[in-house]
Amino acid sequence: YIIMKLNRTKVRNDRTIWLFIIAVIVVAGTLVFGLMVLIPRWFPIRYNADDLAAVDSAGIISSVTHIKTPTPVKALYMTACVAGSRELRSKLADIADKTEINSLVIDIKDYSGTVSIPSEDEAIQTDPKKGCHYSDAKDFIASLHDKGIYVIGRITVFQDPYYSKFHPELAVKRASDGAVWKDHKGLSFIDVSAKPYWDYIVKIGQQAIALGFDELNFDYIRFPSDGDMKDISYPWSGKMEKKEALRLFFGYLNKEFRDTGVILSADLFGMTTTN
Repeated sequence: YIIMKLNRTKVRNDRTIWLFIIAVIVVAGTLVFGLMVLIPRWFPIRYNADDLAAVDSAGIISSVTHIKTPTPVKALYMTACVAGSRELRSKLADIADKTEINSLVIDIKDYSGTVSIPSEDEAIQTDPKKGCHYSDAKDFIASLHDKGIYVIGRITVFQDPYYSKFHPELAVKRASDGAVWKDHKGLSFIDVSAKPYWDYIVKIGQQAIALGFDELNFDYIRFPSDGDMKDISYPWSGKMEKKEALRLFFGYLNKEFRDTGVILSADLFGMTTTN
């Protein structure tokens, strides 16, 4: 009887110990997961350096750290002109640091086609005397990361009057005379299917990643809409369905950035909800 009682006591003790160990593991796992979600700056990540070899080999930018996407993203939008002003940008960064705002969307390439970030690659440089620029992008982004602020880079894509001016062969044309088509605001577009331009956009994205941007947000990923739509032609897209042309472009972006670890996002034109 005494032996049976001792055996039962041992079983109960062993069971208690195992339950305690399981409880510790569950609590520890919950804490670690919570920290990774709520405090992303404690868990910096590095994107695949091999995919940025073309950038790094030129001696442009060394490896940088990135932070994970917060859940949910609560962001403010910062134009390149604001990013280029230390006084103005510090005010927005201070708001993000002291409120529930956890992210900033900053222009990399705006509606005019101006590329605002620094680069030694002449292929993606635009006129420094036109538009707004912030040459200290790497240091600025690093300072935002120190505050735990997630940085999203906005890249306008097919509305690009700057690139259209220097590469009219890639632009949307007027059907009547073959000249570059412009909307009611005088802005021109690149044909969605102009594949040489896709490489240009990818190069800008690669440089942005190397500077520290955590996410690439693509805007104006569409065909023109606000102009004489009866006098318009697409020399690269031809009669291809617009949705198919855009599908191919997104497929290309996905392939080119797949192994970098960068987050990709896209803006949708409001008309897509009704047309």
